[in-house]
Amino acid sequence: MSEIRISTRYALSLFDLAIEQKNLDQVHSDMKLFVDTCHTNHELLTMLKSPIIDGDKKTAVLEAVYGKHFNKLSIVFMKTIVRKRREKFLFAIATEFLELFKAHNNIATAYVTTANAISNEVKTQIMTNLQTQTGKTIELICKIDPKLIGGIKIQLGDKLFDDSIARQLNNLKLHLLN
Repeated sequence: MSEIRISTRYALSLFDLAIEQKNLDQVHSDMKLFVDTCHTNHELLTMLKSPIIDGDKKTAVLEAVYGKHFNKLSIVFMKTIVRKRREKFLFAIATEFLELFKAHNNIATAYVTTANAISNEVKTQIMTNLQTQTGKTIELICKIDPKLIGGIKIQLGDKLFDDSIARQLNNLKLHLLN
């Protein structure tokens, strides 16, 4: 079975169970913390994916790291995943859970790339415009890419708005070559 099917199936199960037990926000914050930890600590992911390390040791590590901070449902779920020998998919499951949470709460993520840092006022204006256009709550992730030279690039789902000077120069170059 593919990683996508496995992660979707388990994430959906956890999501439904969290709603049923009225722990959705707590489990969401647990899964977000787990994903953030995996981004900053690659050793944790390596340990979870290692076939050499015993499942009991993996469970002990997860319990030691998250036992005091996580909701009981999140810990039991993680232990179950390890017991079923699916721990190498735990990061993908948590990531899929976060996507299900966003869809459930009508949240969309917009990636804004500029050549220089933008002010909070501009961020608020971009969020307001995107919320008006989509009807969704917008989560804004800003990046800086000096290669853009100037202007802005906004990606929202599968849509890309590219009004960067680098793109305009490239279009001009293509136009002059043809």
